[in-house]
Order: sequence, then structure tokens, then C-alpha cells
Amino acid sequence: MLTLGGCTSPGPSRRDIAAAQAQHDSFTNLCSESAHESIKRFPRIVKQIYLSESSKVYGAYGFELFFGVTRARRWAFAELLDGPAAADRVEAPGAYEVRYTYLPVTSNAAGERLQFHGVRQEIIELSTKEVIAERENYIWGKDFNRSSICIDSSWFSGSDNFVDRVLGGRYRDESSHVNTPEKYTKARILGSVPVDVKLLDVPSQSTLPPGSVFDYNDRKVTLPNGSSFRMPMYGQGEPLPGIATLVDGSDYVFVLLPGGHSRNWPLRQVLLYRRDNAGHPIEKVYVQLPRFVDWSNGWGMRQQDISIENGSVRISVYGMKKRAGEFSDQSNDGRYTMRYDFVAQILK
Repeated sequence: MLTLGGCTSPGPSRRDIAAAQAQHDSFTNLCSESAHESIKRFPRIVKQIYLSESSKVYGAYGFELFFGVTRARRWAFAELLDGPAAADRVEAPGAYEVRYTYLPVTSNAAGERLQFHGVRQEIIELSTKEVIAERENYIWGKDFNRSSICIDSSWFSGSDNFVDRVLGGRYRDESSHVNTPEKYTKARILGSVPVDVKLLDVPSQSTLPPGSVFDYNDRKVTLPNGSSFRMPMYGQGEPLPGIATLVDGSDYVFVLLPGGHSRNWPLRQVLLYRRDNAGHPIEKVYVQLPRFVDWSNGWGMRQQDISIENGSVRISVYGMKKRAGEFSDQSNDGRYTMRYDFVAQILK
């Protein structure tokens, strides 16, 4: 995997940049076309859960692709059984199967063969054989805890939380395992406009509501009214970087970057994390962005270029960064020459 980080001007050659962009764009195309989550409905009662076997696909440090360190062995409020469920058996209401399917994808870009790992999760009501929820996600890299993924901010937590949100938590003490409702939506591009804009990285503290305090060591945000909460995290407990905080009615909407550590890689998604003015979580909306931004030297965003109105979010991303000695190719700081405007439907 080629990256653009680790050097300053004159930096990598144009050929290296083009190769890295082609490889990352190949993965972005896969994400835009195939990654998704949809939940048709939630069960009224769950008595039995059939869970798939592991994938036998292992990455760095021995982590298995479906379940990580270990597959669940029990469920708090249901009987957990080894899947798959027998195809010719009619189950009583309350029985569900959580089916994992491995979806390997290979691609060739810039003369290199790329390997992507995909997983489809299906939750099936066995009494009717209906798929009531489905999620498909992809990861690029051998380290399943840190590599680029299409949707969500964590490969394993994301897939576990999907199942928990549909079938109920696997833990008896749910106080420490609260799952905020999540939604996924795909943005479409409205157009691009030539610009000349200088953007500099800003600390997360400055993107919070005025009067808020961010305790990085505790990963905690304290709002002006004194209420506090911990920001979503990725990887080894790092808080997601913030871009902006919007006020929508009586709610705060924190605009975060699920990619976290990949800020000088292409921007594939933005997280809208909605909480009320007392800090209570309402929902997370992941907005997937299609491949349009020329991020070859970085990309940038500004708080004033993000807005929510009439159930839609408008997001502008800056690209076509000028290469200059004063700015590192490893950083998104710089002067940009093109603005790309996107819109996506969101529901409160």
C-alpha cells in the first residue's frame, strides 16, 4: 500500500503520487459501490441466535477477520448456538441466524495487485427465512485494527455493534455497552468550483461549542452547561478528530472523521454525531463520500462549509492542493485550488 506521508517538499514524485492515488481510488470505488448497512426491522423477541463459524482468515497479530481475538460464546438474553442453522428445519419465532460471508476482492492499480477483504453480515429470521438486516464492509490491509475500512471507525466494534443493535446486546450489564443508533447514507456530488484557499489544521478543542472543554487524556468533552461525555474513538483509544460542531434545533451535531489516523489519505466518510444539549447521545450518521476529490497532496475542510437544513447535510471538501516547500505532503495544511460540494439525505 502506497501512502503519501513521511516526507516534505520536494516529496514523492508525481509518478509516486499518481500510483498511490490510483490504488486508494480503487478501494474508494469499492466502498462507494458495495459498502452499506440496512435494517428493515427489529425483532420483537429473540430466543435463539445461530452464529457463523470463524472465517479462518487471519491478519496481523493473529486477529481473525470476522471476530478478532475470539468468537462470542454466550449471549446475555438469548441462547447462542453454532451456525449455520439447518436449511431444512423450520424454526419457531424468536430464532435468528447471524450469517457472516467472506468476500475477497482483488484489484490491479498502478501495476500492483491489491487484496481487499470484505465481510457481509446477514441477520435472518429463521421462521420466515427473511433477511431483516444486512451490512457489508471492506478493509484494505493486514492489520484489521488499523487498516483502511469503508464504513464506521472500527472494523471489529462496528460489526459487533451492528448485531447488537438489531438483536439486543450480548452483555448482561448494558450500562457499559450502550449502542447509540446508527445510520449510513451515501452523498452525491453537486459540483466543483475553482478556488484559492489556504487551510490549516485546527485542534479539536476549537471545533467544539464555545465554552466547552476537551480533556484529551480522559477523552472527555464538557459542554458549557457542565454536562460531559466521551468522544467516539478509533484504533487504540484515540478520539476521532473533529471538524466542526453544528447546532440543529436544540441538538449539537459533532462532525468527526471516522478515518482518524488516515487524514492524509482520501476522505471516504464523515460522521455526524448528534447529542442533545445535555450531552445525551441521539444517533450517529455516517455519510459516505464518492470518489471525486483530487486528494493527491491532501484534502481540507472548514466548519463554515458544512450545514444541515431540511433533513439534508451539505459538505464541501477542498482538493488539488498546491505543492510548496512551506507545507508537508504528510499534512493536510496547504493552499487548495478546487472545492467539491456534496449533499446527503439524513434523518433525525
